[in-house]
Amino acid sequence: MLLPLVKELTSPKLVENKRLLFFLFFLALSAVVLTSWQSIAYLTGKNQRFQLLRQATMLELQRLESRAAERLAISAIALSIVAQSPTLSNYANQTSEQSEKASALFDSLIKACPDVFQIRFLDKNGNEKIRLERNNGSIFQADNENLQSKKNRRYFQHASELAAGQMYVSPLELNMEYGEVELPWRPTIRLAMPVYPSQGKFEGVIVININAQVLLNFYKNSSQKVKLLSPNGHYILGEQSPNLWGFMFNKPAPFPKQEKAKWQSILNHSELDTVINNEHWAARRTSVNTVMPATLTYSNTLQVLWYAVLNEDNNTPTKEPFAFIPIVVTICLLSVLSWIWTSSINQKRRTEQELARSEKMASLGGLVAGVAHELNTPLGSAVTIASTIQEKTNAINSSLAAGSINKSTIVEFAQDMEHASKLLLSGLHRAAELIGQFKLIAVDQTGEQRRSFQLDIYLVDLSATLAHQFKHRKVNLLLDFKSNAEMHTYPGALSQVVINLITNTLTHAFAEDDVGEVILYSREASTDHVCIGVIDNGVGISEENISKIFEPFFTTKLGQGGSGLGLHITFNIVTNILGGKISVTSNQAERRTEFIVTIPKHFSHSVTNHNN
Repeated sequence: MLLPLVKELTSPKLVENKRLLFFLFFLALSAVVLTSWQSIAYLTGKNQRFQLLRQATMLELQRLESRAAERLAISAIALSIVAQSPTLSNYANQTSEQSEKASALFDSLIKACPDVFQIRFLDKNGNEKIRLERNNGSIFQADNENLQSKKNRRYFQHASELAAGQMYVSPLELNMEYGEVELPWRPTIRLAMPVYPSQGKFEGVIVININAQVLLNFYKNSSQKVKLLSPNGHYILGEQSPNLWGFMFNKPAPFPKQEKAKWQSILNHSELDTVINNEHWAARRTSVNTVMPATLTYSNTLQVLWYAVLNEDNNTPTKEPFAFIPIVVTICLLSVLSWIWTSSINQKRRTEQELARSEKMASLGGLVAGVAHELNTPLGSAVTIASTIQEKTNAINSSLAAGSINKSTIVEFAQDMEHASKLLLSGLHRAAELIGQFKLIAVDQTGEQRRSFQLDIYLVDLSATLAHQFKHRKVNLLLDFKSNAEMHTYPGALSQVVINLITNTLTHAFAEDDVGEVILYSREASTDHVCIGVIDNGVGISEENISKIFEPFFTTKLGQGGSGLGLHITFNIVTNILGGKISVTSNQAERRTEFIVTIPKHFSHSVTNHNN
């Protein structure tokens, strides 16, 4: 029995079959290994692309809110200037000869602010005394018999209880005339301020109506399908007309009833970025303090104006690799191993470049939005003041031509011009300073050139562009620069590292209403190196997380706007571009977390090659 078996095992035919079997086994094993490897790479790449899509969605919502803030700032600053002007104070004191001047002042405001379609002065009893309206491009003043009582309207009641200099911002709603919703619908936001003449006695309220359809059109014309919700969950954009503005007609709010869990999540987060039941949900809360100029004072700072909501179907990546496996198996069986390997490396490299570019654009986009928001105040003020100067100059020229000018008018005009020129110069100097700082940082961020610069001076300019992130927070940014180092490296990469660290600290170390401080410092680390650090007294990082924070896609804010890419890209920039090192320490008991970046003063390819 054994002899035939031995003969069979040693026969040339079996040896040949063994070789064939080994070759087939090798191909099968290679196919399994390569398929697993490529599937993992495919899933990782798809997750990265999905994270980029989510990041782009949140950036779009921020961009739309910034555009709305730019338009509202012009009207708000103009109202503040007019409400506290001597002309209005004199009119409020019932000086009859000031009536025409007050009307002319209102006319200047409505011409300078294209979104304002109505401006009114209400006396202390709520009765309209002056009302100017814009209709079909024309501006006209209402006759006395058409003036109305507004004593029962919410904006008058709120504004009449404010201190001098405070502003009331109404909810976003449809305009009403004579107790009925105006047709066609005109979405409106009202700004109201009390008028206190020189004697300090309340004499009335000045109100402007802003055409909010301009703001809604920003969202309507977006490439994303954005829906807007009122503070109580009624649709105001993104649905058919019968389903819009339900609160104006005493209809129940549909969204909280249809999407109860999602509505609760929207209420609990100022920004929401999550996946629920294979749907990507993104939302952003827009309040008075996020779109109105920070230089003014409001009675209802935290009032929500609207929620921007976006949802779309999401094909979860974990469900798709099986469609890709046959292609990989076929490629493996055809022995194109080198092509697969090269393709995988190139794809990974392209994805990393795309992530780095996205992070840089996100950083630069936030920088642009912040500087634009800062510039709105001085430039909006300058526009309003220039318009007022033009109107007063035209009035003086008319009086000169008619020969009816007197000394008191010239004295008043000279005083007004002196005051206006001081305000105008102050605002324009501030704008020029902001543009200079922004230009330096923005050029560095968009370029990849090495240059020489003084580190501490550069960090001072960079911190000025970060100020907007702290404006509406109770967290202070403190500066402590003591390096005096002359650098020759990539300033754009360095600025992105600092911006990422500061943004990460604000996002993760402090809740929205927390009080705290962030310290940005620089020191000499050695004769050839400097260290730049960020210290905060926030919640800290747990021991189990501190070793993971530089890993890609690791975040403690999953579903709340965190992508897990910021610190990973920061790590790569420090080590691969700047040739340095980054470390972090945290003590939750002492509420102290410190990021330390150590980089050479003079860039050297040998340093980066050694790090790699």
